[in-house]
Amino acid sequence: MGNSRILQAILGFFLGVFFVVSGLGAFGYFLWSRFAITPTKPIFAEEKKPKTTPKLIAKISPQVTPKTPSPTASKTPDPLPKGAYKARVIWSEGLSVRSGPSRENESVGGVSYNEELIVLEKSEDGNWSKVRSTKSNVEGWVKSGNLSNQETAESPSPSPSPEATKTPDPLPQGSYKAKVKRSGGLTVRSGPSRSNESVGGVGYNDELIVLEKDSDGTWVKVRSVQTGVEGWVKSGNLSNQE
Repeated sequence: MGNSRILQAILGFFLGVFFVVSGLGAFGYFLWSRFAITPTKPIFAEEKKPKTTPKLIAKISPQVTPKTPSPTASKTPDPLPKGAYKARVIWSEGLSVRSGPSRENESVGGVSYNEELIVLEKSEDGNWSKVRSTKSNVEGWVKSGNLSNQETAESPSPSPSPEATKTPDPLPQGSYKAKVKRSGGLTVRSGPSRSNESVGGVGYNDELIVLEKDSDGTWVKVRSVQTGVEGWVKSGNLSNQE
């Protein structure tokens, strides 16, 4: 009995020592592991970088001020040369413009029906006129009888007083008035035949004064009220106004 008690006391002592040593070892390991870790560097408020929010930059397009067009000055028409006047072509097929006052002269161009011309001068006998086209600027000579004068049409005169009213010239004895009824107008010739040369032309519905007839009445001698051109035309192309 006494030996077993002693053995138990010894065994208990060693167990107590074992637990104490184990506890101390565990505590020492715990302390060592805590102090062996490098502490994190503290960050102070002054060292903290403020968060920057990206700014949206609005793209401003340059403002364009619309240009106000300056008023265009109206072009003043060039004054006519001294003694010149405006006229229009009344020959329905147009006219050849020649380098001189004769059919033998070469053609330098042409002007169309109703085209506006500036009459610059006339030949000695008045049968030819030197003209310049306001449309194409072609310049040369044409038959005067194929033009209508625009002088009175472009500058209307004031209404005359009853005392100043002009009495129309009396018709020559035996003559009468007629109008051109052929739509293309007529060629006025120097005699009562197609073989005679042309001295001008008259347009559709132009007023004529019939001066005389040939022996068989096929041709009549006329004078244009509008242009004054005088010559022979086919009587069948006229409507009598008598």
